[in-house]
Amino acid sequence: MWEDEPKFIRAFEDDIHGKAALYRAGNDTVGNVINVVHLWAKSDVLNGLGSYSRGYLHGKLMQEESVALINGAWDYFESQFE
Repeated sequence: MWEDEPKFIRAFEDDIHGKAALYRAGNDTVGNVINVVHLWAKSDVLNGLGSYSRGYLHGKLMQEESVALINGAWDYFESQFE
């Protein structure tokens, strides 16, 4: 259980898709940290961008973490062939 409030990390906003915010909750010293992502997508029925906008916002907001995950996985896969 976490006793502290989630900490604000960063936000992203786009005029077409909406806005997003990233918070982290937990205790980093013991390694039990989770990302809390808030998405406010512009889901206009007429433009049909609701689902796409949520994915776009999530990708822009979590870009650093995604790159780190992919690079770490790639390094691990390469190490299995050495």
